[in-house]
Amino acid sequence: MVGVAGMGAWVPRLEGLRGFGGGPQLPEAYAIGGPDDFLLQLCNENGLKLPNLSKNKPMYSIATRPIIESLAETCSTENVKQCWYADDASSAGGLQGIHSWFDKLCRMGPGYGYFPKEKKCVLIFKSDQLAEAAKVVFKDYPKLKITTVGERHLGAVIGSDEYRAHYVEEKVKSWVEDVKELSIIAEDEPQAALSAFTKGLCSRWVYVQRTISGIGHLFRPLENVIANTFIPSVIGGNVTPIERLILALPVRHGGLGIQDPTQTAQLEYDASVKVTEQLKNLILNQDASLDTLDQNQIRKIKDELRNAKTARYTAEFEILSKSLSPLTLWSISAEKEKGASTWLTSLPLKHLGYTLNKQEFRDALCLRYNWLIHGIPKFCGCGTKNDIVHCLSCKKGGYVNMRHNNVRDCIGNMMKDVCVDVKIEPSLLPVKPNEYSRKTTTDDGARLDISAC
Repeated sequence: MVGVAGMGAWVPRLEGLRGFGGGPQLPEAYAIGGPDDFLLQLCNENGLKLPNLSKNKPMYSIATRPIIESLAETCSTENVKQCWYADDASSAGGLQGIHSWFDKLCRMGPGYGYFPKEKKCVLIFKSDQLAEAAKVVFKDYPKLKITTVGERHLGAVIGSDEYRAHYVEEKVKSWVEDVKELSIIAEDEPQAALSAFTKGLCSRWVYVQRTISGIGHLFRPLENVIANTFIPSVIGGNVTPIERLILALPVRHGGLGIQDPTQTAQLEYDASVKVTEQLKNLILNQDASLDTLDQNQIRKIKDELRNAKTARYTAEFEILSKSLSPLTLWSISAEKEKGASTWLTSLPLKHLGYTLNKQEFRDALCLRYNWLIHGIPKFCGCGTKNDIVHCLSCKKGGYVNMRHNNVRDCIGNMMKDVCVDVKIEPSLLPVKPNEYSRKTTTDDGARLDISAC
């Protein structure tokens, strides 16, 4: 296999692009990756506007299409399979076939503005004998890297099992350091740290898991730092093995979405194989048309995988629920209701009032999982032994009134958008009990919750 990546300047032929889009201006994405001064000089000489390099990068594919079609004949006669992603090219096949493909690319590429950088190109072989033979066949390209071990390719890796393991281990080391740094932030900003982990950081290793098989055990160091450092920093204390399994569930299933990477690795890879099956066949058949791609079938596969994942999470929770106390099970089951956990999945945006300080956030987690809230007295002011249930139900403590007032004020504020005169707890006119037949409060000082007109 040969991988081609990186160009000294990527500027397609201007003659063939003048009419593209109906005008003389160079399309913005057709000049990508080249030095600015080179592009400026080229555009000035041809009376074209300097393109904006930050936009329309998907146009890479359109710009490389003529090159791909020109190489298709060589691929057919030499039994070589080529694959392109934007301006990164790769091919697989026999030694002579790859040489013919690469030689033609180097000869015709500059005519399209494609300048392969020899020192960034890699040849990967399965045996040392083929590698030695390649040095003779590719003697005109002395800067090519020839290896039998492996090489990084589009964020994943191609090569031997040992090289793949080494690649993943190095990645895991960097992610471990990232999680440790995020754990320091979580000490003071647990809500922001949790959001950064679930919506950003974990996506880094999910991509690797989807492209490399059999690497779940290599994520053990990452899981150790997540379970022993990050989670305690977020919740303010350690968790039991059962609680760790619960926190690994999605928020809608009663967890926090802090998944165990050792358990998700193979699941992500198997799902990726199923979803990309049709694309893989197009590449193997060297079919440049997407007309045969059945989008409905792909959506059906995604729906099946989504349903299977939901069923798996439900089954896991059913097993874990047998180890929970009735009150803890009731608390988590209540949080599984639709909309009950949106405060955990929403971004902590301050201007929308979605942020919680560390005490508010951790107290909310304690209520969610029936954990002991730190700092509350052992006995209530009414003399009863204190716990979470009593704190929320004792009228002397004030939480009952606070919950009532929060609901009242929220409804009142919403009614102000549609009503003219909204009043909070207006006084009722005095009435005599015998003058009003309905059962209602007739005491002096009686008030409504809200009045509006």
